[in-house]
Amino acid sequence: EEIEEYLDHINEIAEAVVVGRQDSLSGELTLTAIVYPQMDQFDKNATHEQIEAAVTAQIKKLNKKLVSYKQLRQVEFRYEPFEKTTSKKIKRHTVK
Repeated sequence: EEIEEYLDHINEIAEAVVVGRQDSLSGELTLTAIVYPQMDQFDKNATHEQIEAAVTAQIKKLNKKLVSYKQLRQVEFRYEPFEKTTSKKIKRHTVK
């Protein structure tokens, strides 16, 4: 949740969840950010590739400020909001 708070301060990110994912090559658990971009921060003609490049660049800047074990190793993108509870919190158990 600490890293999610840092991600909340990035204007290009509307919502994000940080999860541990098994690396397919090394088998190690890596921190992965699942990001729903703040679409109104981008030109309406921006492609998903351009949006993802801009968000990834911001996450790389963030990683430089974090100790190595807190750094995000992977970023996954989704283009629909996360499912939420009635109190507007992301339902973490539904994030895959």
